[in-house]
Amino acid sequence: MVEELSTRERQALGELGSGQPPIDLEDRVAAALRTEGLVKIDEPSTWRSWGLVAAALMLFVAGVGTQRYFLDDGLIDVAPAAGDRYLLLLLEPADVFLEPAVEAQRVGEYAAWAGTLAERGLLQVGEKLADGGDVVGLPVPGEMPSSERVTGFFIVVAETEAAALEVAASSPHVQHGGRVEVRLIEPT
Repeated sequence: MVEELSTRERQALGELGSGQPPIDLEDRVAAALRTEGLVKIDEPSTWRSWGLVAAALMLFVAGVGTQRYFLDDGLIDVAPAAGDRYLLLLLEPADVFLEPAVEAQRVGEYAAWAGTLAERGLLQVGEKLADGGDVVGLPVPGEMPSSERVTGFFIVVAETEAAALEVAASSPHVQHGGRVEVRLIEPT
């Protein structure tokens, strides 16, 4: 059975307004509870901060250890252990630029060539470089600007310099008239 509100009850209910509490009510209640000591503000402690730093450091060390485990276990084959690393710098005349369609075709040729190197375990990395770039440092007096520009590079593994030169000579870059500078990467 539902009871009807009396006139007086309806009038009192109407005087309450929209039924929304004042906007600052939560702040006032929280301030009163803090004043009475019933609520404690959790300020970051020095120990907690150091604990977070230590946890982050442990995660970093675990990541490095995991990487070394995978590399040492042969699960990720970056390059064979035998042989030295060589940088192959792809050089082109500074004033020669390819049409986009020809350049796209050549990139495909270079990618296929790099794929065969990777299958043989010789390739570590290879990238095409964007045109332009900046030089930092003081110019050498009397030095002329280069007539060549570096358009890309590969890092390969070879047992001898002669083997690295053979890899460079087999590149599509040489076949298309470019030059490849071969440089030994010294272990540091």
